[in-house]
Amino acid sequence: MNERVDISEQPTAESVKSAESASLGALGVVRRDLFRKGAVAVGVTLASRPVLAWHCKTTSAWGSELLNPTTSLKNDTAHPKVADEGWYVSDWKNNSNYNGAMSGVGKPWNYLKTKYPGIENSSTKTNGVFDYTKVTVGMLATTLSIQIPTGVSVASTAISVFANGRQNFGAATLAAQLNFKLLSPLIDPFNHEKCVNLDQLKLMAVTNFKPSVGGDFWSQTQVVDYLYLNYIIR
Repeated sequence: MNERVDISEQPTAESVKSAESASLGALGVVRRDLFRKGAVAVGVTLASRPVLAWHCKTTSAWGSELLNPTTSLKNDTAHPKVADEGWYVSDWKNNSNYNGAMSGVGKPWNYLKTKYPGIENSSTKTNGVFDYTKVTVGMLATTLSIQIPTGVSVASTAISVFANGRQNFGAATLAAQLNFKLLSPLIDPFNHEKCVNLDQLKLMAVTNFKPSVGGDFWSQTQVVDYLYLNYIIR
């Protein structure tokens, strides 16, 4: 992902549905690359909202726009630029390298083990070697001090949660916390701490987050929309 393209307008709901129903396999790989270049329609709930590519909004700014849907999002000058999104949900599922500005950190599970070696123990090894497929959500919560998302079992393996995809509430909120814990603010291209903090992500994971500007607690759909449309997790 070496090229960034600004998106000033979002597609219609019909085109979003069409794009999201595209077949998997080889086409899925192509679509992933195009998503990362901003060249393909993204599936969103707030289909009428134009999205500012590679910019993230603070939770208060986003909350204000939820309260006033007619607010224009086209002017991005006041909002922080996001140099890189970080690992995708699919990267966490497959332990795959992320080929972006922060590609030097390598595979997510390898990097996690380096930063938090306590995740490697007898229960997370296969033939004496660390096996990320055995790491449970409970282990992550204990080792990294993150919040277990609503609806996710402590005993579930993390990859089984990520297998549900980036639009899944549990997968999105779990991966967002992991990315933040590992990359922000220690990795410069990953600048999401300018828009959201870990405490807010923890509250979002249990649908107990309400922006300071007022309004209702965000629903699971609103949380996923915020994380995706602001490049917190893809």
